[in-house]
Amino acid sequence: MNTRASSKTGTARALGITAATLVLLTGGVTAADARRAASPAPPGTGALPPAPPLLRGSFAMTGTVTTADNVYGEHRGQRVRRTWNFLPLCPDGSCQGVLLGRRRSSRHILDLVALTLGPSGGYRGHGRFSVALRCNGRVVLNGGLAYETITARITSTQLVGTTRFATAISATYTNPRRRNLTRCPGGIGHDAARYRGRLTSQLPGPPTAGFSAAPDPATGTVSFTQQATPGQGSAPIVAWSWNFGDPNSPADSSTLPDPAHQFSAPGTYTVTLTVTDGYGQTATYSATVTI
Repeated sequence: MNTRASSKTGTARALGITAATLVLLTGGVTAADARRAASPAPPGTGALPPAPPLLRGSFAMTGTVTTADNVYGEHRGQRVRRTWNFLPLCPDGSCQGVLLGRRRSSRHILDLVALTLGPSGGYRGHGRFSVALRCNGRVVLNGGLAYETITARITSTQLVGTTRFATAISATYTNPRRRNLTRCPGGIGHDAARYRGRLTSQLPGPPTAGFSAAPDPATGTVSFTQQATPGQGSAPIVAWSWNFGDPNSPADSSTLPDPAHQFSAPGTYTVTLTVTDGYGQTATYSATVTI
């Protein structure tokens, strides 16, 4: 019996992920699977490493088929190239789960699997996808189910601010069994492969700092409005550090996003704002203010 790769379509919206973030993805993961992977480990469940490197972005994967038993278009030892996309399942990327969107088979069909970080530092997840089978001379589009296990381990990282990002990984894919759903008897094969991959998408860029000032000469007070923006693909701004250049004032600094400061005397002052994003990247901006 021959098999042909097929897919069961779905959307990232079902998992609370916008189409702009991960577009359409398919596979055998459920919303409950994703929520479980996104949840932090309960206390006392093992030595999960604190603050693991972030596994996110697009990776160019080079693989070798290690098993190909009656799988259409594959043979053992075959070299394959794939694109795998990882998205952390928490907004700040600090949870123990990532969502893998990968292109499978020679037809590059999209598949979706939730991976969870284990005590050994590697990621592992299970999923399933539909395959088309030929039965009695015709193709049954959802004639079989293929069950998959995927592992991924980070092999190289790069520091961005105070956060480490994965830049290279090793991975395995195994399809231990397939289930025949047609009326035609017989097994439908299985396959497996091992991979290495490198990050091809850009790492997060640093933020840009800036502010505007609105002086009130009658009171000597200046209201400041921060105008900082996160870098490309980076985390939101999480901290603001102001220095008003007014050492004679008892309150010459602030950590508010939009503070007001009453200057100690008329004059021209150099005000400095330093901002920090969620990945620990910083940017500084200075400007003079006359009151």
